[in-house]
Amino acid sequence: MPSFDLDIAYARSTEIDGEPVLVASLDHLIAMKEASGWQKDQYQAKEYGTLADEIRRRGN
Repeated sequence: MPSFDLDIAYARSTEIDGEPVLVASLDHLIAMKEASGWQKDQYQAKEYGTLADEIRRRGN
């Protein structure tokens, strides 16, 4: 299974249970899913791509 480094320039910082964490952007999540080679990730990448397109369309 490939590993992916999170590019912190495109990550969001947030807290979970008081602990700081970095969260991948939707576009990076899509790229990681596409690169994984797993069929289920390919489907998810397509779904997330549709979501990203809708978010951009709405201007959010």
